[in-house]
Amino acid sequence: MATLNHLSAAALAQYQQSQGQSNNCALYTLTTLLNIRFGLDMHGADLAKSIDEHWAEKPFYYRVAPNWATLPGQSRRVIHKLAQERQFQVRTELGCFSDAYLRDILAYNPNTYPVMTFFWVGNGPKLISHQGSRPIEMHANGRIGGHTMLLAAYDAGHTDQAGLVYPWGFINSWATGDVTDIFWMDEATWRRLVHLKTLLVRIY
Repeated sequence: MATLNHLSAAALAQYQQSQGQSNNCALYTLTTLLNIRFGLDMHGADLAKSIDEHWAEKPFYYRVAPNWATLPGQSRRVIHKLAQERQFQVRTELGCFSDAYLRDILAYNPNTYPVMTFFWVGNGPKLISHQGSRPIEMHANGRIGGHTMLLAAYDAGHTDQAGLVYPWGFINSWATGDVTDIFWMDEATWRRLVHLKTLLVRIY
């Protein structure tokens, strides 16, 4: 299994936050990667509040609208804003990367964080996780939607109870306090969803 910063799935799961009913998934994802990198305790809701309060100063620059979508290019601006405020070095790349490249990032490139945004029309993604030993399924609501998560693991041997392979693991802001695993996506869902440009965040 290849994992983000070579951490276990259980360790990665501890970084997950809950976005509740908000549309702040991208901002939760960005605070989470900084928490992993620097051992911080940033919360996505605080970042969202800060950006929303100043949204009118730079409309559409950091997100489409208050409490609405943050697109990959806007996420890129947010992470550079945070780097300037908190004085860390960051390099970002926005692109469409192959599956093999993303797996190699996890396996060989610590402190490189793939921020992935998916879009769908029709059925949203079904992801699986665990509450202790009990498996759980979580589905996206709505027939049209999008969601941003941090790609955190690839395990070709990870299956559900029926034996279907769910190889792609994510740190996901759908988590609640009793979730003890990252969230896993099967290959068919991975291929069915529209992949917007992935934001690669390298922190030095």
